[in-house]
Amino acid sequence: MKKSMRLILDANEYIFGIGKAIEKPYSMALFPSIRTLMEEVSEFRLFIPEIIRDEVQRNLAPQRISEFYRFMFSDERIIYSSTYDVPKVLINKYHELGLKSEDALIAAFAEWQGVHFIVSDNRHFYEELKVEQFITCNAEEFLRLLTSGNIWQIIEQLEAKR
Repeated sequence: MKKSMRLILDANEYIFGIGKAIEKPYSMALFPSIRTLMEEVSEFRLFIPEIIRDEVQRNLAPQRISEFYRFMFSDERIIYSSTYDVPKVLINKYHELGLKSEDALIAAFAEWQGVHFIVSDNRHFYEELKVEQFITCNAEEFLRLLTSGNIWQIIEQLEAKR
């Protein structure tokens, strides 16, 4: 089976991984792992919805913003996207599951784009949101799944449900 992965990093992963003001080793380790995935997985996509870009821009130290944008535009498989066309029914679905507006929009975007993983240190995502459309986890768990190779079976299972 051809490997594929569709991924969203929540804003906090960019802030902690690039910002370096608060050192979060797992967030920082995501970026070399993503580079490796881009080299090894032809069907890899990292989505950056505009709501995440905006939050990163507001919260990342000004001297680090250019580093974020260099990363964002460094590969055609890193896809910056508007959230304007996300179906309202999906946004409402995640509101009803208890997510606040911004998180509901990100989750709806993830389902709409067929994302496999949302990686976030936001506990509302990785601890409380359990859905069948995608997996939510923190950076440490994502890297553990990637290193063990178990991530590919999880993606295969998600794809089988779609």
